[in-house]
Order: sequence, then C-alpha cells, then structure tokens
Amino acid sequence: MLARQIGAYLDHLAVERGAARNTLGAYRRDLDRYRNFLTGRGITGLDNASESDVAEFTMALRAGGTTHPPLAASSVAAPGSGKVPTSGEQNTLMQTSAAECRAVPECKAAALSAVVPG
Repeated sequence: MLARQIGAYLDHLAVERGAARNTLGAYRRDLDRYRNFLTGRGITGLDNASESDVAEFTMALRAGGTTHPPLAASSVAAPGSGKVPTSGEQNTLMQTSAAECRAVPECKAAALSAVVPG
C-alpha cells in the first residue's frame, strides 16, 4: 500500500505540478527512505503512520545512518537568514516542529511533502 501511495504522489508531482525528472528522482529516493522506515515499523499505509513516526523519522534523518549521512546543520537554517542554529537551537526547532505536527490533523497526510525538500 505504501508503494502505491508514494507512486500516486509522484504521479501527481509529475502530471499536476510538472516536476522535473531530477526533482522526481530526488523525491523518489527520499520517499523510498521514508517507506523503508515505516515498513521497518510494520506500518503498511500512511493512514497508519502517527505523528511520532514522522517525528522519529525526521530525527533519524538528522542523525544519519549507515546508508545516508546526517543532515547538515545548515539544512535547518532559517531561509534567508544565513544563520546556522546551534545544536540547542536545532533541538528546539525539532521539538517545536513535532509539537506543531501533533496539533494539526492534516500533518500525517502532509508527511510526504514534509520529509523531502520543496
């Protein structure tokens, strides 16, 4: 089911949004990583993913792993600010994002677009 949902989202990006081939490739790689993360937790569809699953995936991306490097600190800098947050500020940003996600019912549905660059 996850593969079908991701495929439908990628089709939407290609057809409705006119996303470029390189953009679709980047989305596909990131979404495959998300699918593998969810599948490893026994989650078979996006409707079954919780806010904590999304938050923990985000934290796993930030930490890195054997198949991918950790996210650079600069990737969480405020757009246009040129300021890279300290590790304490990064933790606050992550906690705030997770709290905001729990407060918004649509957060689960938006998880696909939240885990890939825009």
